[in-house]
Amino acid sequence: MNPAELLARGGVWYNMAGSDPESALAGAVAALASSGRLAEGFDPDGLLHSLVGREATTSTALGGGIAFPHPREPLAPSPDAALIALFYPRFPVPWNAADSAPVRAFFLVLSHNPHGHLTALSRLAKACALDGFRALLADEAGERELVAYLSAEPASSLWSPTR
Repeated sequence: MNPAELLARGGVWYNMAGSDPESALAGAVAALASSGRLAEGFDPDGLLHSLVGREATTSTALGGGIAFPHPREPLAPSPDAALIALFYPRFPVPWNAADSAPVRAFFLVLSHNPHGHLTALSRLAKACALDGFRALLADEAGERELVAYLSAEPASSLWSPTR
């Protein structure tokens, strides 16, 4: 599944509280759980524990104000439960990035199987390498605008089956 479809499933969230990765992730998981976007079978507490454990091992901050928190193991109970949710923190969050830049946008990546997990992370990283996509993130673009960008050229060509 491409990032546009996964982002449409997970949504875009604004003004997330959190002064560190753990509190930002707690707010993100709570928002997803209370909105009903987490499929039946997801354990929010287990998800948070897995995300925080992953961050304790290695930071998921890419630099440039972006992070991709994700559990070590795919947790979505089915392919239809996989999602990418984008969160814009109320204030930049120190996230232990190599460039020391605080995070201004983080994508929570939840996958169903190892192949889908690696594919989602790779495709999202490719999207974040595009100047146009990074500009949208800097402007705190919404779901409709981001999904449209990810569905259009040149972004969509990055994850076509022919590549």
